[in-house]
Amino acid sequence: MKRKFKILNIDHKNMDWEKRCIKHSTEGIFLPGFSGLASPYWRGGFDDIYWELKKNNANSIIRAGMESIGFLVYDIINTIQPILKSNPTKLYASGGGARVPLLQFISNLLKIPVENSSMKDSTAFGLYKLLNPNYNYPNIKSNQIFFPSKMNMNKKIKQWHAAISSIKKC
Repeated sequence: MKRKFKILNIDHKNMDWEKRCIKHSTEGIFLPGFSGLASPYWRGGFDDIYWELKKNNANSIIRAGMESIGFLVYDIINTIQPILKSNPTKLYASGGGARVPLLQFISNLLKIPVENSSMKDSTAFGLYKLLNPNYNYPNIKSNQIFFPSKMNMNKKIKQWHAAISSIKKC
């Protein structure tokens, strides 16, 4: 049985979202609503939101979906900022979602380097580093470090927050 992403009309095995995102940009925002939004919003399921995004371009939808992960990371970091001992100077990422276009996007949003670590499950370590920035763990091997570009992300951030505000309260 072939699994298809219905709105995109793409077979699962042909999705290859990294290749579709790396060479594509979008002006819009996509909020996938099927399972809702977790931290820091905690909103239950809702209809997908296509904010200033055309539904007829599969690569735009895929890119905007990838960006929605980056926006959530951005909002989580901003939410925990008041309890951090200092501003983060680097973010660590690993795992299946740690793909080139996403990590570069997060670096551009946060305006700090994002390191793709070879450490398995560096999520807990990354959180520990945010809370304890002076801790020095000597054995982390880096696959790649993404440095922020000079792109102005303010318009996209405002669009993201406008799209979030449009979600009906559950």
